[in-house]
Parts: sequence; structure tokens; C-alpha cells
Amino acid sequence: GLVASRITDVAGASEIFLGGWVTYSNEAKGRELGVREESLERYGAVSAVVAGEMAEGARRRAGADWAVG
Repeated sequence: GLVASRITDVAGASEIFLGGWVTYSNEAKGRELGVREESLERYGAVSAVVAGEMAEGARRRAGADWAVG
């Protein structure tokens, strides 16, 4: 949320910023961004693997060229 807030504080941000997700729970990570339960169990919610899956899920859901997870 804070990253999205900082980005959208900049004039013209709406031309490039489509939106964002705050998925605190593992359930939300899976439901909203398609993070695999296996990845959460094996690597943990705070891992590079899960962050990558979150970014890819956000990119797909937003129809964006890139995303940050």
C-alpha cells in the first residue's frame, strides 16, 4: 500500500500505474495472485519464490507489462 501511495503521489502516475494488491494472508496470496500453496509451504510467504509468483500474478491480473512482488 505504501509503495502504491508513493507512486501515485507523483503527478501523471495514472498514466503508468494500473493498481496494486496488498495480500497479507497466504489465502489472499493464492486467491488474488495465484501463488501456489506448495510454494508457500516449501519456501514461506517471505521468500524470493513467492515474491516472484506474486509479481507474475499481479502482472497477469492487471494486464500489465511488468509488476513488483
